[in-house]
Amino acid sequence: MVSNKGREQRKNNKYNHRMSRKGYANLTEEMKASTSNGELIDRALVWKKARTTKDGEIPDIDTKEVANKIDNLLVSKCASHSMDNVTCDILSQAIGGNDPSGRIRG
Repeated sequence: MVSNKGREQRKNNKYNHRMSRKGYANLTEEMKASTSNGELIDRALVWKKARTTKDGEIPDIDTKEVANKIDNLLVSKCASHSMDNVTCDILSQAIGGNDPSGRIRG
């Protein structure tokens, strides 16, 4: 059944978002509007913002660890690179994605 398949996929979701019905596209637009120059927002920052509560807290321990990795990678590794560089994908590095190069998943 479709609902059973959905339940199984939901169980495998480790990092739950807290966006309600807003979605990533609207959250990204909201974040762009809040910046003064409307620059591109890194997807790692959108991922992190999607998992914070209204108070700015990240209640889940695993998600908090990934958010800390994102902060560290933003400061250290990619400070000198441009944010649109494909090899500097902070979110994949923080989560630990090991997709082979050239393969698109999604």
